[in-house]
Amino acid sequence: MVFVALGAVSICLAAASTWIGGELIGEGAVLSSIEGVLTTRLANLGATFLFSLAMGMLMQSTVLGLVAAIGIPFVIGTASNLAMAFGSQTLADVIAAVDLSGASLALADGEAGAFELLPLVLLVLLPAALGTQRWRHREIG
Repeated sequence: MVFVALGAVSICLAAASTWIGGELIGEGAVLSSIEGVLTTRLANLGATFLFSLAMGMLMQSTVLGLVAAIGIPFVIGTASNLAMAFGSQTLADVIAAVDLSGASLALADGEAGAFELLPLVLLVLLPAALGTQRWRHREIG
């Protein structure tokens, strides 16, 4: 429900800000580019939702799942900014391998290759599989 509410709010805010911005510059509401923006934002929200769900499955604790779902993207974003500031291409490449936001944007734009799908595998599929395995052993044991 939170995901649907956030999606609806983001669509409404995007349309309203486009309309207000167009009126301020005197061109009116130009909504021709809003489709591409919404596609990328919804892909980003979907990837974040799946990542949060995978972290919850892996940690099997609400608190630890929330800390991981909030903390890991924060650490990745901060490390990405530091890599750009220091000009380290090696660090930037390592961070790109776990940058879920960048991967979801590349996927939404239709430009995703194998390397862009790596964050989805590492941050969504692998934790979900490990969490499912933990749950099976916990339920059986």
